[in-house]
Amino acid sequence: MEKLIITVAPTGSQTTREHTPYLPLTPKEIADSVYEAWQAGASIAHIHVKDENGNNTLDLDTYREVVARIQDKCDIIINLTTAGGLFMNDEDRLKVCELEPEMATFDAGTMNFGSHVFYNTPQFLERLALKMKEHRIKPEIEIFEVGMLENTLRMAEKS
Repeated sequence: MEKLIITVAPTGSQTTREHTPYLPLTPKEIADSVYEAWQAGASIAHIHVKDENGNNTLDLDTYREVVARIQDKCDIIINLTTAGGLFMNDEDRLKVCELEPEMATFDAGTMNFGSHVFYNTPQFLERLALKMKEHRIKPEIEIFEVGMLENTLRMAEKS
């Protein structure tokens, strides 16, 4: 059998309970969902967290609780999003690195996302790359168009 890496993203960034009543929202629900996916063969958990109203958040305490609950259950690789949602500020996005997950997302450029723009300026990406390097976090490089590949290669040359 060929080797396969399965990543689970139990909440996603845009999904709500209006889309599906089965969406895990609380730290316990997210951890339970990740554990079930791990039991089924997933090896990476791409984690977004939600607040009590089901909105995206980058709240570090919520992340800590989710991570702790997952780590209590299994040894899946944890990949925290640094995006959190379309309207998060750069400083909050960088703080995710303080939790020192094994992996974190690196959205390699600005993009249209539905009717909104998701900003990832070159200055922010440089700061994020340095922060990830400082905390020894492996990037999940998210490339949605060819220009993002160029951004990624340019950053790799710098480091």
